Amino acid sequence: MPRQRILWFAISLLILSSLACNAFASAPEPGLTLPPPPVTEAETTTLPDGIMGLAPTATLPGALTDTPLVDAAGNPLLEALIDVNVRTGPGVIYGRDGFLLAGETAAVLGRDPVSGWWKIDCPGRSDGTECWVSGGAQYTKVTNGGGVPVAAVPPTPTPKPSPTPAGEPDSEPRVTANPLLVYVDDAGLWLVTLDVSQNPPAGSNPIQLIAGPDVEMPLIAPDGRKIAYRTSTPETNAVHVINIDGSDNRILFSSADLEVIVETDTAVLLDQIQWLNDSQGLAFNTQMVNLIGPGQASREDLWTIGLDGALANPLDAGLGGGSFAISRNNQVIFGQDEGIVRANLDGSRVETIIAFGFINTASEYVYYPRPQWTADFTQAFVAIPSADPWGPDADVALWRIPVNGAAEALETLPGNTLFNPVVWSPNGNRLARVFQVADGSSPPVLNILDGDGLNPRAYDSGEQIAFHDWNADEIHFLYAGSRFYAVGQIGAPPTRFEAVGGTAVMQWLTPSSFVVVNGGDGVWSLIVSNVDGDADLLAAANTNFVQVDVWRP
Repeated sequence: MPRQRILWFAISLLILSSLACNAFASAPEPGLTLPPPPVTEAETTTLPDGIMGLAPTATLPGALTDTPLVDAAGNPLLEALIDVNVRTGPGVIYGRDGFLLAGETAAVLGRDPVSGWWKIDCPGRSDGTECWVSGGAQYTKVTNGGGVPVAAVPPTPTPKPSPTPAGEPDSEPRVTANPLLVYVDDAGLWLVTLDVSQNPPAGSNPIQLIAGPDVEMPLIAPDGRKIAYRTSTPETNAVHVINIDGSDNRILFSSADLEVIVETDTAVLLDQIQWLNDSQGLAFNTQMVNLIGPGQASREDLWTIGLDGALANPLDAGLGGGSFAISRNNQVIFGQDEGIVRANLDGSRVETIIAFGFINTASEYVYYPRPQWTADFTQAFVAIPSADPWGPDADVALWRIPVNGAAEALETLPGNTLFNPVVWSPNGNRLARVFQVADGSSPPVLNILDGDGLNPRAYDSGEQIAFHDWNADEIHFLYAGSRFYAVGQIGAPPTRFEAVGGTAVMQWLTPSSFVVVNGGDGVWSLIVSNVDGDADLLAAANTNFVQVDVWRP
């Protein structure tokens, strides 16, 4: 039956802001400064013991698959994995000439090995005779393409202004193969479109979609067509949706509409929000908040809301979790305060698969482990701290969670991970974690391990070091420390880049480029960079806590 216990605790953002104040104690220079040339293989950097082998070249777009896909004559075919634009040349700087819908196929005529784009037979909805489509593994699939000839690349056209200004929707269905970046600052919600035919990718001028200081938590839909965001007051909050062209901005749901009985001087607010896989709605849980003093607690529930406004409550309070992660097949893994729960999105097959003791955070803050699905959604992983993560014997237990059956206990690692989460690589073959001895007598160390927690290798160390993102190749990764950010590589020393202030966000865009958000003290620079250190400024965000979401087709 649902648990009715309410655990009051100090607002976790106060803890995080305290940490951020320490991390960003050095105020940036006035204005915005691009990072200087990279500091590569510094004299103080040595190859860590235990990391063997040379890193292979990052995977290029257009990789071939193993499953046969040919036409009746045995010629290679291309299959669109999502709705994708067809263009007049190999890159997003060329004009659009129709599109392929997910599941549609086209005969392959040639390939540009530089960009990885495929030349195809033009679909019936195209007007021209020169048709190209992206070879990114997220967009298209081609087999038996090894013998496809190199195609002549048409002349580069004069770039056209993009994207569509807010309030002026496209005259045709928007199908984009361009990564998108959205961010929130004190002025509102902004959108940047990225041209990945250049390295580093070029960004459009930021377009303001929403004006106002109360916007938070931007989330781009899986299909790249809509953005969800939240607005808040002390007593209520609401989730909104807007098209990426700035049209159809509307409130989807407000916490004031929840039919939940609460005590005096308390309120129920929307908490974690995640898009559903079909982009036709969102899932969320709720939290109970004290209105007359510090304190809040997750209700450990689950709700869904369709874009049509249809509301459902698959799991009542105590049956869901304070954190959750949804798979492509709509299976949900929840982190509760004393257990890990697996269930279906519709609320069926609820089962507790891992039980653990309540975790002492040395405050009223409640810790909820955050499960992580692999890229193919065949399994999930979770790291669970010991009940006393501050003691000399603190450790963290690693678990593998299959889609069916019992969870598998992996290694148990020493150290406190409350604010240094364990991060698995996309397929779960490796993991990264920051380790610091309990007495703080030495700087924290970034460790790279096998996915089961074996074979730890010290990779780098430094004050305020934090891991950010794995590359899809599971060889390269992004991390940062005090006044630097870095590209790491298995089997090789890091490439460090000097930085002003601290680093809030690092996320891969392509196999060789990434976004980094650097700054602090109310001023943040959103920068796009490649692994060689070439960097461009995308935007400036004036806010204390920058919030960013990146969508990669």
